[in-house]
Amino acid sequence: MWVIYRLAVAGSAFLGLFTAGAHARELAGQPIAKEKAAQLVEAVGGAEVWSQSKSFMVRETVYLANGETADLVVKRNLDDITRWISLSAESFEYEEVLDVTSGWSGRDGNAAAYTPEELAAERRGLEQSPYYVYHRLAKNDPMLRVEWLEEENRLNIYEGSERLLCWFFLDGRGNPMSWANIYNERENRHNYGPMVDVGDANFPKWGAAADASWRFEYVEARFSSEPVSMPAL
Repeated sequence: MWVIYRLAVAGSAFLGLFTAGAHARELAGQPIAKEKAAQLVEAVGGAEVWSQSKSFMVRETVYLANGETADLVVKRNLDDITRWISLSAESFEYEEVLDVTSGWSGRDGNAAAYTPEELAAERRGLEQSPYYVYHRLAKNDPMLRVEWLEEENRLNIYEGSERLLCWFFLDGRGNPMSWANIYNERENRHNYGPMVDVGDANFPKWGAAADASWRFEYVEARFSSEPVSMPAL
């Protein structure tokens, strides 16, 4: 799908060369922070695929705190910041949808809709997820500001000037060593293993929540030029 998409957009990309200077987008922040952000995007697959794709699917093997192993499939629309989760564990099934104006979740077929307040809270957390941040960094979203803290090897990502979305700890080549945000007034942090090719993207071979709630291994990652339809309840 991605190869076909690249061919489909080649003509418009060529035409864009003539107007790029007049319409250039640029992140806000220190030059070194912009350089680190570009290295990060390159490390996870490159600006072309992350900026041009409409949706993204990832498969993971998840190891839960209760000792069970689960298969996880997550489909995301990168522009709309929506997500569809399907998790199949040894003793239960879980599904969740976060759309633009509605959302729901359920276990073993028993699902309930989110209230507007719950949906708003979940979407605030969702937009801090690294995948949507990669997409926006690759597009040089001018609403983002980046900040590099040299002594910590830490790249902060802000929405505008004040709201901290998330932060990454990077190695010397821009590979993510960990990602974190503030969720429910607590630090939510995932530590990462070495980078590997998982299809259309490069991701850490494994990740682990710092609070030991779960760990995961990436199995497959695929981009598409088409958005994903989010199922209604």
